[in-house]
Amino acid sequence: MYLPLTMCSNGTEHARQEFEEINGLPSSVALHLCFTVRIIDMKNILFSIIFIHLVFWSCQSTTDNQNEEYICNPSENNLNFIFRYGIGETKNNLNTFNCSFTKDMVCDPPITISLEFSSIELDSIYNYMLAIEFFNLPDTFIIQTQDTLCYITPYSTFYFYVVSGNKTKELYWQDDICDPDPKKSEIIQLIDIITGIVKSRDEYISLPQPGCGYD
Repeated sequence: MYLPLTMCSNGTEHARQEFEEINGLPSSVALHLCFTVRIIDMKNILFSIIFIHLVFWSCQSTTDNQNEEYICNPSENNLNFIFRYGIGETKNNLNTFNCSFTKDMVCDPPITISLEFSSIELDSIYNYMLAIEFFNLPDTFIIQTQDTLCYITPYSTFYFYVVSGNKTKELYWQDDICDPDPKKSEIIQLIDIITGIVKSRDEYISLPQPGCGYD
């Protein structure tokens, strides 16, 4: 519950004016801090000021990025990879080396767009790779089972080419067996993380849908 304006002391009013002059805060934000200064401690006041500055900086940064020319800087990434996937053939192609994504249009020619992952997104993917020991997986992943009773038709195939520092890893997986496997589940989760980022982008959402599908 906020204090009425009439209960703001001169000292608090002076603080509000300093917030406006030094930090460039709007009057409404400074007035809000004036209202709440009596019921929150100094640590929360400092956090509020930092948070407001971060919001203003984030909005300004977004505007600046929209006005800048698109630049791909893979050398600045801790992780880069090529990830190909699709039904039967790996026609969908994500490439962070050149910041591009190619979508399989099935019966029509594939479409390639510019698409860049942020350093935070790439770090998250890299950390998950470490968690599932991705770099220790065989180059060709095969589910080890004695009696396979279930096959997937049509099946998807996946290919990774991953570079991080001095580490390089390739992995190929043909997902044609529906038997459960712990490592299979971990790889599927990695794929879901990557494709989820791709599908959330406006560049991808604006792409047309294929005019046909796979049987």
